Amino acid sequence: MMRLSDLPHDQCFLCDHTLVSLHVASNSLIALSFCSIVLTLLYFVYKRRDMSLQWLALLCGALFLAVGTMQAIGIWTMWNPDYWLEEGMKAVTAALSVVTAIILWPLLPKALAIPTQAQLELAQRNLRGQLMRDLLTYSSVSRGERRRESVNCEPLVKNVITQLNSSIQATRATITHCPLPVVMGDRNQIRHVFQNLISNALKFTGSEPPNIHVSIERQETDWLFSVVDNGIGIDPDFHDHIFRVFERLPARTACVGSGIGLAICKQIIESHGGRIWVESELGKGSTFYFTIPAVEPVAGTRWAQSAHTAMDSMPQCL
Repeated sequence: MMRLSDLPHDQCFLCDHTLVSLHVASNSLIALSFCSIVLTLLYFVYKRRDMSLQWLALLCGALFLAVGTMQAIGIWTMWNPDYWLEEGMKAVTAALSVVTAIILWPLLPKALAIPTQAQLELAQRNLRGQLMRDLLTYSSVSRGERRRESVNCEPLVKNVITQLNSSIQATRATITHCPLPVVMGDRNQIRHVFQNLISNALKFTGSEPPNIHVSIERQETDWLFSVVDNGIGIDPDFHDHIFRVFERLPARTACVGSGIGLAICKQIIESHGGRIWVESELGKGSTFYFTIPAVEPVAGTRWAQSAHTAMDSMPQCL
């Protein structure tokens, strides 16, 4: 029968004190380092509770802890033949390794899509520029600076849709609209209202691709416009809040914006003698309504004849 002292492990490993010291030192440093990494991950997760992939950090922490524990057991089994403990720990480490590897591959596209520092700085500069433009617009509207002209909403809305084409393609959105009327007002300001409402509908989307529809209804003295979407919706308790300057709802803070877009829309519509409001519920989309007075043209002019013909032939689209 072979004696323990005849085993190669005993002769070639334990008898070489330098090799044993190197093995113990290496395993100890690896175990301590992995334990330190685990503590760092736990501290990071504790401090960044807003992080969406906390579970992945905890999974990696469990894997690192298993690796560190396996190194410590490797030291123990040099003098204590607890090989079932060692192999059991290897099995746990192997299982965690396989699970982590399988999970990481599907997450790779999301990781690659994380903005770089340069992209974040560019977005910040663009946001500052947008904020300055919106503040100037808000100030201009507040001072009553407005041109009065006939505005054909049909090509105006089509132009807005064209300019938002990249967002439409990215979200796979569908945007439709009824035949739209000619109104009296400031072309740029009315365009700003449509652009803000449609771009908001593209930003605050639900699980389905955005479906946006612009419709009109002729009332007694006004044109009633509505912009309908199938997005995340708005809690009825906050319907009035969204039209205030720098007012942002908790569910919408993740989206980039100046926070005064709807406040500008309210100023514009009210300066035109109309009103704007929203009807919405969480998870059921939103409908933004606004009115622009249907100012009658001066009788006998070419514009009056064409306007009356257009109004008579225009369908009621809801």
